[in-house]
Amino acid sequence: MKIDTECPACLERLVHLTVDKATKDERLRRRAASAALETVRSLATAEKVPTQVAGEAQRVIREVTGNRDPYREWKDREMQQARRLACSAQQCYGDDVRSLLAISVLGNAIDFFKDPLVVEREMSRPINFAVDQTERIAEFLELARSTLFMADENMDRLICFVPAINLCVRRVLFVADNAGECFFDLPLVNEMGRVMRVSYVVKKGPVQNDLAEEDLLLSGLYHELKAEIASVDNMPGLDVGQAPAEFREDFAAAELVVAKGMANYETLSELPAEGKVFHLLAAKCPPVARSLGVPVGSYVAMLR
Repeated sequence: MKIDTECPACLERLVHLTVDKATKDERLRRRAASAALETVRSLATAEKVPTQVAGEAQRVIREVTGNRDPYREWKDREMQQARRLACSAQQCYGDDVRSLLAISVLGNAIDFFKDPLVVEREMSRPINFAVDQTERIAEFLELARSTLFMADENMDRLICFVPAINLCVRRVLFVADNAGECFFDLPLVNEMGRVMRVSYVVKKGPVQNDLAEEDLLLSGLYHELKAEIASVDNMPGLDVGQAPAEFREDFAAAELVVAKGMANYETLSELPAEGKVFHLLAAKCPPVARSLGVPVGSYVAMLR
């Protein structure tokens, strides 16, 4: 998704928010804001993806202020709130695939542009997907379950028998979004992990309030997820073209990619539609909502 006319103002707002969190030193604030705003103004052209510009501006702020994780305090609060809200949400939903998707997307309602009380109220409402292709994930899971597994107790491993007429979803990438969402993703990731090989993709290092590997360790969920943990560069979204060769190979080999949130939609929607990237998000801003053809605030579950 390319930059819309409304994106530059939002990017500038993000710069000011990040600078405020990065340092209390007024001199550094002025320097960081000036450099980051110049970055936004020079890069925010019609050919760019919004998250690419945001990532560069964030890098400049971290460099000028010397603060590698301006959102550390925010993420700590977000994760405390998310742990509590996720526990409550799970009691309101079943364990079918659509319910697990609903729980996961609820976590995407957490937003540093919104008051926490507003977020909590929004989470109390039932999930209605404006674009609802949740049955496609159910089909993937059913296909995987149809594969016959036999335990070889002597070798302590699983032998997989695949019927000639069937194919198993062998490889799934689950691309995480914001830090607190890991608690909401857990039930869905673990359900997938029972029948597929899942990689939970997080950032190598801090960027905005995205889930980084260190955040996952702090959450206590690192070893609870029935998934491998993979990491990508600390830039918003997922720019596959800029990812390491090994990750690009994993992405190409994956039979399903679950991509949480708007930043991942902005970047991955630039790729050709191959019917394997499943976007799961709340459309929080007008440009993303227009791109998806849904009202602002809508939840989307869409295979592209």
